[in-house]
Amino acid sequence: MMTKPMLKSMENFLTFFTGVHQQHLGDNLGCVALYGSIANSAYIDGVSDIDFVVFTKVALSDADMKQLYAALQEHPFYRKLDGMYLLAADAGKMNEALVRYYYLDRGQLEFGYWDVNAVTWWSLVHGGIVLFGTLPDIEISWEQVIKTMQYNIDKYWLPKVNKPWNFYSDEDFEFAMATVCRIYVTIREARIVPKVEAMQIVAKLHPQYAALISQAIALREQTIKPRNYYSRVMRMREAMVVLKKIIGDCQNLLAEQV
Repeated sequence: MMTKPMLKSMENFLTFFTGVHQQHLGDNLGCVALYGSIANSAYIDGVSDIDFVVFTKVALSDADMKQLYAALQEHPFYRKLDGMYLLAADAGKMNEALVRYYYLDRGQLEFGYWDVNAVTWWSLVHGGIVLFGTLPDIEISWEQVIKTMQYNIDKYWLPKVNKPWNFYSDEDFEFAMATVCRIYVTIREARIVPKVEAMQIVAKLHPQYAALISQAIALREQTIKPRNYYSRVMRMREAMVVLKKIIGDCQNLLAEQV
């Protein structure tokens, strides 16, 4: 987890981050806000991103964004940044209702569409941290969050779960276990929790999955624990079976809510 020395360095970076936006955007800056692990005390150094949304009053020009990005690159933590630059008037809208916008993907500047969905808006409203300005009015319902969970299951995880090699590497295995467990907990408990907490909840509810999940938690937290599996191939095969079962549970819960 985020240690005290890391916490201090992160505080320094967030001060720098906010100051850069104030300096370069001036009166056009409406709000700088954080969400996700950095906002709910679940940040893990070396694993977690710094999720953010910057709201402006008018769209950023190419020149403004390039100057801003160059300033952010002066701090090494810029590579942790994962967030969007949106108009305040677009707060609460989904990607399909937006024109392309600037965003950072692990510090890489891009222009297009990124992580704008119901979970993002819900997380901002119900657990976000405002570093500057005032969060715009955002209309978001829990029903929209559930629809996002349904979409993720149907369009992403169902096709993926039938291909075991998707879960071979440590990174892919941990990502799959953490994300699917969080989808399950979101649907079951009507709340969004950090990924490690979600895996702990599923392991407690389903002890038969605990050994597999404990390895995913260890990978995410970057802790040293005894291996529960003799090979990645064995882990991959069991992961596919367990993920299918959890996804099936998600589908059953979603069907009950229709």
